[in-house]
Amino acid sequence: MKIQVFMWAFENGKVRVVTVPANILATDEDGAALPVEQLLELVFKYGQNDFQPQQICSVSIGDVALVGNEFWCCDPVGWNRMSVAEYGAHVALAERDRTMSRYKMTTV
Repeated sequence: MKIQVFMWAFENGKVRVVTVPANILATDEDGAALPVEQLLELVFKYGQNDFQPQQICSVSIGDVALVGNEFWCCDPVGWNRMSVAEYGAHVALAERDRTMSRYKMTTV
């Protein structure tokens, strides 16, 4: 399976195509498809240049995957679904802010 990842963290939106090997995409015993969250974890893994070397950065916090017609942003832990409006706001951020904006800051 091929997933497009828009490299907003460090590559100003270039597209990296991540291939998740078919033998990894096994379904459960009921034949249900792999949950999108598990698929995205595989996209992160196989989006690293250690696994699939490309002339582009590895998938990082702040990059956005397109799964079906849904945007998913790579967060410090896991992925977060984004609306079209949230995606537009993310893209509008300065490059230096796209990664940091994914951290949930709290005050004590």
